[in-house]
Amino acid sequence: WGLVVTEAAACGTPSIVYDVPGLRDAVRHEVTGLVVPPTPADLAAAMRRIIQERALAQRLGAAALELSKTFNYDRSAEVLRQGVLARLS
Repeated sequence: WGLVVTEAAACGTPSIVYDVPGLRDAVRHEVTGLVVPPTPADLAAAMRRIIQERALAQRLGAAALELSKTFNYDRSAEVLRQGVLARLS
């Protein structure tokens, strides 16, 4: 799934993603974006919802931006380091 969801979050943009591995882990449903069943109709309905419910879009975008601030290389390196140390001990 790449970095698209993370990059959108860093711009304060909520993501609409299909409920599939990877994407469902990157978006917190109704918190930082919307997670929908993988059908065109569900995707379209979520898009309409984001467009029509401006307050929802703003709330999800603000939460996505805040979450994105926790993603950085130092934190990722520390999580990896802790995982390696846990396996070694």
